[in-house]
Amino acid sequence: MKRIFQEAKSGKSANEIGKLLETEHIEKPDVYRIKNGRKPLSGVKNSNYPPYYWSRETITRLLGREEYLGHTVNLRKRSKSYKDKRQINNPKEDWLIFKNTHEAIIDQETFDIVQKMRSHKRSNQRYKNRVGHENLFAGLAFCGTCGRKHYFCPFQSKTGLNHDHYKCSGYRKPIDGCENPHYIQKSALIEIVSEKLRQTIREINLNKEDFLKSLEKQSQAQFSKDNKRQRQQLQKNELRSSEIDHIIQKLYEDNLLGKISDERFVKLSQTYEEEQEQLQTSISDLTEKLAKQQEDSLNISKFMARISKYTELPELTVEIVNELIDKIVIYKPTGTKRNRIIQIDIHYNFIGKLEYEKSESDELTR
Repeated sequence: MKRIFQEAKSGKSANEIGKLLETEHIEKPDVYRIKNGRKPLSGVKNSNYPPYYWSRETITRLLGREEYLGHTVNLRKRSKSYKDKRQINNPKEDWLIFKNTHEAIIDQETFDIVQKMRSHKRSNQRYKNRVGHENLFAGLAFCGTCGRKHYFCPFQSKTGLNHDHYKCSGYRKPIDGCENPHYIQKSALIEIVSEKLRQTIREINLNKEDFLKSLEKQSQAQFSKDNKRQRQQLQKNELRSSEIDHIIQKLYEDNLLGKISDERFVKLSQTYEEEQEQLQTSISDLTEKLAKQQEDSLNISKFMARISKYTELPELTVEIVNELIDKIVIYKPTGTKRNRIIQIDIHYNFIGKLEYEKSESDELTR
C-alpha cells in the first residue's frame, strides 16, 4: 500500500499504477482471499482469476480507504431490507469512523496530498502519457480576475515545438464570461514557480528565525481579518434564518385565518424555505471554515517541516508542487512587449501567500 500511495503522490494515474504493479507481477489483495479459502471481491471464479491484474477501480478504491490511516470505518454499505440482501453504498456522512484503532500504514500528510491530487483531472486524452505534456499544475492554477480554474491546454506544433499552456476556463463563455483573455505557457509558469520556491528556500536557509517571525506576524494578521469577516457573515445568516422561521409561521397563521389563499401560501413558503436551505448550507460552510482557521492558525510548523526537506530545489515535480503549494493565482497581464508584467501569487499549504513576494514580468509569459 505504501508503494501505491507513493506512486499516486508522484503523479501517476490509477491505470499507470495498475500496469506498473502488473508488470512487476505483484499479486493483488484478492489473491490472499483466495489462498485463505474466501471468494474474491471481484466475483471472478477462482480458476479464472488473474492474480496480477490491478484494475483502475481497485487502485481507486484502495487510495480512498481511511483504514490505512489506522481508523476503523463502519456502515459503508447497507442492504435494502432483510429480504433484499443487495448492498447499497451509504453517503460518507452516514459512516461511523473510529480513529486510531490500529497501526497506521499511511501517514495523514501523504493521504491528504493524494486525495487532493485525485480530485483534479490530470490528463488530456490526446496527449495522455506523452512525455513533456504532463499537467504539472493540475487543479492548482486559478484566474485572478474571475476566480475560475485555469484549463491545461497541451499542444505540439507540426515542427515538434511544445506549446503547452494554461488559460482561464471562463474566457469566451457567452454568459458570465471572464474578461481575462491571456494565457500563460507552461514552461513560463514552471520557471516562475521554481524561482519563487527557490527564493523562499534561500530566505529560510539564510535566516530561519526572521522568516518564522514574519510568518507568525502574517498568520496572526490574516487570521484576525478573515475571522472577523466570516463571523459577521455567520451572524447575519443565522439572524436571517431565524427571521424566515417567524415569516413562515406568520404565513401559516394568515393562511388559517383566510387572509391568503392556499396556493399563495404554498408559493411563498416554498420560496422562503429555499432561501433558508441556502442559508443553512452557508452557515454550515462558514462554521467549518472558522473551525479550520482556528486549527490552521498554528500550522506554520507543518509548512516548515515540509519545505525544510529541500535545502535546494531540484526540477519541479508533481509531488513537490502538491506538497508545498495550495494554489497559484494568475492575473491579467499589464503593459506590452518588454514592459509586460503579470502578477502570479503562490499560496502555500498551511500558510497562504507570503506578503513579500512580488509580481513576475517580461518575456517569461509571452
